[in-house]
Amino acid sequence: MSPYDNIPQHEWSAKTRELIERHPLQLETIREIALKSWDVLWQTTIGEGQTDPNNEN
Repeated sequence: MSPYDNIPQHEWSAKTRELIERHPLQLETIREIALKSWDVLWQTTIGEGQTDPNNEN
């Protein structure tokens, strides 16, 4: 079930803010993880590249 079920589309932005405020992780932590994930993704090619960004091998 989506947290947006039965909520009009014009209220989605407010619902998103509510979900972010209630999330146990701080927004900055989420942002850092997302940026690191994208950085790792852009350093790979399909079928190549390491899957563990902490693995030095």
